[in-house]
Order: sequence, then structure tokens, then C-alpha cells
Amino acid sequence: MRRVRVKDIYREQQTFGLRIIIAAAVVVLALGLVAGRLFWLQVVRFDYYAGLSQGNRVRIEPLPPDRGLIFDREGRLLAENTPAHQLTITREEVHDLGATLARMVDLELLEQSDLERVRQVLRTRRAFEAVLGEAREMLVGDEEQVGFARGAGGKRRRRRRARARGGGAPRAGK
Repeated sequence: MRRVRVKDIYREQQTFGLRIIIAAAVVVLALGLVAGRLFWLQVVRFDYYAGLSQGNRVRIEPLPPDRGLIFDREGRLLAENTPAHQLTITREEVHDLGATLARMVDLELLEQSDLERVRQVLRTRRAFEAVLGEAREMLVGDEEQVGFARGAGGKRRRRRRARARGGGAPRAGK
């Protein structure tokens, strides 16, 4: 005789409902873990990761080659390399722009009369762009003076100076 299987619909519904509850609990637990980790990274560890991101900036800085001295047939110097310095200010990295500019004036890296012009240039540029300016060479000779504040500092480079014919005063070249 064949056995006839009788369906127990109530028991099947209970089993199916239990499986749905377990699956929903696993999904809620997984989403809770993701939300907790997101909170941990975005809120609790914000300062740490913000500091790391500031160090991840890529700056392309060309390194021009040092060129040698150029002499004429008689051994007179025609062209030489002289040190030159560029001041840079990046508005995004400077915490107190007024204090930084005042310090630059105190160190005699900027003239008081140029202060408003520099502020205007900084306002018109994007916050992450460095604003360049020529520094006075005699005052920025020491390495310690070149970098003096976060977001503001100096860059050393070499400038080619060609001497005028006839032994006159040298001309500034780039």
C-alpha cells in the first residue's frame, strides 16, 4: 500500500516564518556592524584620518638642473647661477592668515605696503593654490627662516644671471 503524505501547512508556515526571522536578524546584524564601523571611522576617528588626508597631497615640483658657469674666450664670466627664493602661501593650510602675514612683515619678507595686495591675491585664488612671491634674497639666506608657518614658507631655486658685455652690471635672467 502506498503511503500518502499529508501536508502539515501549519508546521510549514512556522518553519518558513522562523527562517525569515533568522535571515532578517542576520541582515540587521550585518547592517548594524557596517553602521557601527562607519560611525567609528567618520565620527570617532575623524581627527586621525583628517590629519592623514592632509599629508596625502601630491605636489608636482619641477627640479631644474643646476647649470654651470659660462666663460668667454678670455676667461671672463658671462653667466652664473645665483640663489633666488620664492615665498609661498596656501590659504587652505594657513590657520591664521592675518598672523602669518604679520609675521612675514616682522621678518621683513614682505613690505607693509604689499600686504593689502597679497590679501587681495589670496582672496581671488582658490584655497588650495599656492600664491608665489619673490623674497628678498639677503633676508631668506638661512634655512630656518624659509619655512616658518604651516601653509607658508619658501622655496629655494637657482636663477641664471647673465653679465652685460663689456663687464657692466649683471642682468637678471630666468
